[in-house]
Amino acid sequence: MFKKNRQQFFKLIKKQPAIIIGGMPIIRNGDVHYQFRQISNFYYLTGFDFPNAIAVFIPGKNKKYILFAEINDEKKTLWEGQSYNLKELLQKYEADVVYDIKDFAEKISSLVKNNKAIFANLEINNQHSEQFRKIILKKKSHDKKVKVDNPIQIFAQMRTYKSEKEIELLKKAIKITNQALLKVIKKMKAGMYEYQLQGIFEGKCSELQSSRQGFPPIIAAGKNACTLHYTKNQSQLKNGDLILFDVGAEFGYYSADISRTIPINGKFSSAQATIYQIVLDAQNSGIKKAIPGNTLGDVHSAAIDKIYQGLKKIGIIQKKETLIENKYKLIAPFFPHATSHWLGLDVHDLGLYSKDKQLTKLTPGMVITVEPGLYFSNKLRIPKKYQGIGVRIEDDILITKTGNNNLSKRLPRTIKEIEKVLAQKS
Repeated sequence: MFKKNRQQFFKLIKKQPAIIIGGMPIIRNGDVHYQFRQISNFYYLTGFDFPNAIAVFIPGKNKKYILFAEINDEKKTLWEGQSYNLKELLQKYEADVVYDIKDFAEKISSLVKNNKAIFANLEINNQHSEQFRKIILKKKSHDKKVKVDNPIQIFAQMRTYKSEKEIELLKKAIKITNQALLKVIKKMKAGMYEYQLQGIFEGKCSELQSSRQGFPPIIAAGKNACTLHYTKNQSQLKNGDLILFDVGAEFGYYSADISRTIPINGKFSSAQATIYQIVLDAQNSGIKKAIPGNTLGDVHSAAIDKIYQGLKKIGIIQKKETLIENKYKLIAPFFPHATSHWLGLDVHDLGLYSKDKQLTKLTPGMVITVEPGLYFSNKLRIPKKYQGIGVRIEDDILITKTGNNNLSKRLPRTIKEIEKVLAQKS
């Protein structure tokens, strides 16, 4: 997978060398660091998941992939575990040349000395990007025409489409998420706390070989679901409330992103079921539009139309509109986000959008989310029976040659399916 990614990257950078800087450990507090996760673009090309590394790509007839990394740091190995010698790095990561990271400043000047244009991800903003900035400034003092380009659009072009291997990894992350969330749903009950459900979810994910979450789990009971990115997860579950889960295990660096909204006591109230069904109808309509030749705007418009119709039917919206943009203005206070985003190495994955995002055409190999929602905070002037209800339903959709494949469809979505699972709780 990584070799193919590098081959494509070499084609896209053409004659321009590229310096891709990896991640560094980030201090949490004192001398404690966050768990390290490699920068996605660096990992995409190298598969290298250790900190303190730089990859250099020299194009041309004798193109070279050069990896700068820590080599056999015995003291670090004693405290933190495995490190590699030069031969092991060459074999495992298939670089043409490997140098010690300590030699980067010395080597890089000669490697790019004849180039006036260089790609570099300087936005990473760590000690290596700062070091390379100084090298470029020195180079510019001799030749003002030297420029550094951000390779982000090249990565966006590449990462928009998922290979078979990437789809396998996404399917695994989704399967883990489905199984873990199903366990949570079956274990939850009124009186528990959101953080307890988070613990059950993350524990099951770990048991199923997910080493970390793709993003902080959103586990929002009652009115907390009206906060789109609620991550405190500290509240107690109350009988009669809904609980919104927006979660995604990571596997092999690829993240799932799934949302379900569940009645804590096992049964949707009449008001809850009404709102849930509106969102479900919107999602089903959006998924139907997620096919080759359509656009992200088509998916979003389909969801908007269903939500508009649903809210008009129950009297929350009175005004009649025919234009989709006018319909959205009316529902935006209750549905304030897009219906879709890319999914992959990052939960909000890097990918190519048209200048107008909504005009982005869908083609086979893309993976998107379809996630309409309705959020009725207590501050809104709506019938009291709907206040405090927040519903989001989200699935991960692979665009195929013949239509699409809902990769997360095994997790119950309909009211009937959800209540059936809850009725089987031990």
